[in-house]
Amino acid sequence: MIKLLKYDWKRNANSLLVASAIWLIAQLLLVLLSIGNGWDYTKVYPIVVMLYGLAAFMAFLMACQTFNSNITAYSRRLLPVSSYSSVFSPLLLLALLHAALGLLFVAHDLFIAKRLGLDGALFRLFVDQLGFFEQLIVIAAYFWGMLYSALIIFFCIAFAKTFQGKAGTWIGILVCLCLFIGLSILDTLLFPVTGYSNNIFGVSVVSQESGPVLYKVVPFEAADWLRLLFEIVVGALLAAGTVRMMNKKVKL
Repeated sequence: MIKLLKYDWKRNANSLLVASAIWLIAQLLLVLLSIGNGWDYTKVYPIVVMLYGLAAFMAFLMACQTFNSNITAYSRRLLPVSSYSSVFSPLLLLALLHAALGLLFVAHDLFIAKRLGLDGALFRLFVDQLGFFEQLIVIAAYFWGMLYSALIIFFCIAFAKTFQGKAGTWIGILVCLCLFIGLSILDTLLFPVTGYSNNIFGVSVVSQESGPVLYKVVPFEAADWLRLLFEIVVGALLAAGTVRMMNKKVKL
């Protein structure tokens, strides 16, 4: 899979470098303009965070496009690797890109908090209001949710490729919507949320009308572990189904 990861990286390297350069210039201009013009950085900060969100979303799209391009490539099929590697290689690339982006966000956020005196910087709130174990839980929840969503989309891409013509694209989109909505409804029915809202891996986000967002750590319950087990099983089935379609039914 490491060979496939290198292949995927080289394939996307130029696009990533160009996009990264544009994104870094935009971030730098925001900082310089806000300092030079004396802007209130609390109003600029949401734009900074939105740019990070945009970069994360573009990385997600890149991973999906990489899988879509590779799934029918003759060169990829000639490589002596399993089809599972073709599924997990874009996932690993996606995880590495998001990890790098996360580290960059932490460094940027610390700079903003210290040099510009912004008390409401997200990373500072994250560290101040959560313990180390709870921080790991939130990070794990983020990465798992990202990879789980990517597996759903990969399955839909492979399913769409089993049809010829534009009809396959629309069928894939329909299946994707049905899976996201259906799995969400099934998860809610099987594991109804009780107590605090927005429970994520045992960490609840408590929103207030005024004041900062608060985080409350909730002990792991049976439903939380069962929900995670359910998603792992669904993810494994999606990966197996994707591989089966790649091997048997995808139209080249």
